[in-house]
Amino acid sequence: MPRLQFHLYVNVERRILTDSAGDPLGGDRLQEFFREESGVLCFHCFRDDGAVWPFGVSDAFEFGTARDWDQTTDPDVFSEDDQFNIAGDWDAAGFSQINPAFGLICCRYNTNTTAFNTAFSANPESLDAGLYLKLIDLTNGNVTLCQYPATYRNIRRTAGGTPPGVESPTYPTTVQMTAAVATRAPLAAVRHVFWPASSAVSRTTAGAAPGAVELATNDVMLGSYDFDTAADEAVQFSGYLEHWGASTIKVKPVWTAASGTGTVCWSASARALANDDALDQAFGTAQSSTDTLITANDEHVGPATAAITVAGTPANGQRLQLQILRDVSEDTLNADACLLGVWIEYTEAATEEAAW
Repeated sequence: MPRLQFHLYVNVERRILTDSAGDPLGGDRLQEFFREESGVLCFHCFRDDGAVWPFGVSDAFEFGTARDWDQTTDPDVFSEDDQFNIAGDWDAAGFSQINPAFGLICCRYNTNTTAFNTAFSANPESLDAGLYLKLIDLTNGNVTLCQYPATYRNIRRTAGGTPPGVESPTYPTTVQMTAAVATRAPLAAVRHVFWPASSAVSRTTAGAAPGAVELATNDVMLGSYDFDTAADEAVQFSGYLEHWGASTIKVKPVWTAASGTGTVCWSASARALANDDALDQAFGTAQSSTDTLITANDEHVGPATAAITVAGTPANGQRLQLQILRDVSEDTLNADACLLGVWIEYTEAATEEAAW
């Protein structure tokens, strides 16, 4: 019977499974179990910043098949509600291993013939299941560290079919645990920030006109920059992206129009500026967002641009200069396009900022 070792990475703060680099995993079936195997599930627990999750030596855990995913006939591949801790007094049979120094929680499984024959009594090809790992807290209630979908396959794993990242035969060695900690990267979170039109400045050369209009029924005021149909016009925003990872950015324009029909093409480009940088420098390559007027004086949120490469040498704490231009050669709107603001998407820095 093959003995396998699966390595799974748990972001405890977000309660999700990730790959070894810290990126979230997705999909309907994150793990497959085949007939007549035994092995170990190795959960490497980390925080957002990539550091090992420091659970205590007295902490206890529970692993099993999630109740809402149970089949009518329990396959019993995993012990139901199997509870264990470091002392081993909850799992005297030795079906787990815990190492707080490495954030490691291990559980054994066995897809033995008896269990699978029971599970597949109706002779289907596969069964879906849900697995979970919990931290037991008798005072405040158990905390689910992760819950994820899996599939039982009613066949043996084919020769050469051992999945990537699987090793043999037993619990991880110290070398393996050290390597898992060393390769784990912080999870880079995506952030969104809105910059209103009131924070922009119109260019002196071919700039859009500032606008203010009161809507008729409820006296709602709109502050905008109005881009006409005759020629390309532009405005520029300036600000700081909090905890910016100095990566590319994306932009979604928020706009409306008082009348007309057709599409409007917004073009966005950016530059980062550090201390002692010359201010009069070119923006980076522009990316566009084209949107269609739905109804006059309705809120319109354009599609996100492609990733915008920020010119300069971007770094967290630098000022971002963002230019928004209406490219009339690429649109058909036969009226002023009124820019109300922009959404900016960026990836945050992986490490905490230093104090001044």
